[in-house]
Amino acid sequence: MRSPGRFWLRLLSGLFVSAFFLIIIARDLDPDGILRLLSDVHWAYIVIAVLALVCGYWVRLLRWHYMLSSSGSTASLAGCARPFIIGFALNNLLPLRAGDIVRALAFRRVIKLPVATVFGTLVLERLLDLLVVSAILGIALALYERDIATPGEVGALAAALPFLVMLALSAAGVIVLASRVRLPFGPEERENSAGLRQRLFTQLQRLVSVLSHLSQARRLLTLFALTMAAWLAEVGVFAAAAWALRLPVSGSWTAMGAGTLGTLIPASPGHVGTFDYFAALGMRLHGVDGSLAVAYAVMVHAVLWLPLTALGLVFMLFPAQAEIRRG
Repeated sequence: MRSPGRFWLRLLSGLFVSAFFLIIIARDLDPDGILRLLSDVHWAYIVIAVLALVCGYWVRLLRWHYMLSSSGSTASLAGCARPFIIGFALNNLLPLRAGDIVRALAFRRVIKLPVATVFGTLVLERLLDLLVVSAILGIALALYERDIATPGEVGALAAALPFLVMLALSAAGVIVLASRVRLPFGPEERENSAGLRQRLFTQLQRLVSVLSHLSQARRLLTLFALTMAAWLAEVGVFAAAAWALRLPVSGSWTAMGAGTLGTLIPASPGHVGTFDYFAALGMRLHGVDGSLAVAYAVMVHAVLWLPLTALGLVFMLFPAQAEIRRG
């Protein structure tokens, strides 16, 4: 069980990290320039960005439902939508990815699977996302290398290509190995283990079992295709925002990849500061002024954060959401 002290330490350290990146971002801000930019925004493209966001999360929902149904769940796609959206919304509002815990624990009656099995689907989600986002950013850096301006800290991101290749290969390796993992204990060992140890054995067996089951070739190809479609829709969000601000659309690929991988750094709920800094850095690679790049990153962050969080809160407040209270 986690101690309250450790929880608060991680929360405060995350807030400190966010504050650190916000201070760095603030150096590039030009309030007058940002106001002029916002006064000339093509808001129709922001609507397109929101539609792309909806498409992306619809595909993610299809992916999760596919994993659950392949693991034995009889929950409908509509039934999975509530825990899915609420989980992502709570990740935007609470520290330590608490939304993932809620998605696995609070909706057991809806999902109709053991908690460890649901956690296994979430682990595979993260690995697939890491693989695809790393690949997209790596390819974007390679394709646009000649167009990229690389002074100072911006050059550090451009030089990250070997690291991204290693990151993508690592994620792919874990996914492939998951299909071959066999735990070193069987039914006899579990029967001879009492109490907490037996429960841990059972849960670990379920976690490894679902990863192995979903990592079989046919299922994995389906999941990879859905993951790629989801992240291409996410690129659409970044591209539409770039069109809205008349910024180079080529920068949307690097901004998406850098901003998303930046959220791996533990920070405040909603990845305030970390996402914005790295998304702006990804746009600056294409010669965009620092202040404009920050305005772009903040706008994209708002598009990604507001609709999903608002929808999640609506789902939580609906009377039909009694299952989360019964949990």
